[in-house]
Amino acid sequence: MTPRIFDIKLTEHEIQNEIIKLLKIKGIFGVRLNSGMFKSGQRFIRCYTLPDGTSKGMPDIMCLTKTGGIFFIECKAAHGKLSPEQSAFIEIMNNYNIKVIVANNWIEILNYVESII
Repeated sequence: MTPRIFDIKLTEHEIQNEIIKLLKIKGIFGVRLNSGMFKSGQRFIRCYTLPDGTSKGMPDIMCLTKTGGIFFIECKAAHGKLSPEQSAFIEIMNNYNIKVIVANNWIEILNYVESII
């Protein structure tokens, strides 16, 4: 029996890569947001800081449309759950009428992208 696409378990990183490819094909500028910090030599460099001074909760991908729209994508593996910080970020974005999609496959993003282009 041939496995269906949903039978294949992808990691969050693999899901992110597939979504970035899809966004490019559809003409949407997708930027992978590095979370937290990374080490460069002996220094730790913080990728971003939210207004409350934290750097937790930012979604994985920021998307810009050719019409000036913005939305975010939080990728989760099959049974992944949002952290409290991620839920708080989504709530803040909802207050600004900015869409945040929690996705565990690229098809969910395809459906949304096709509804806005």
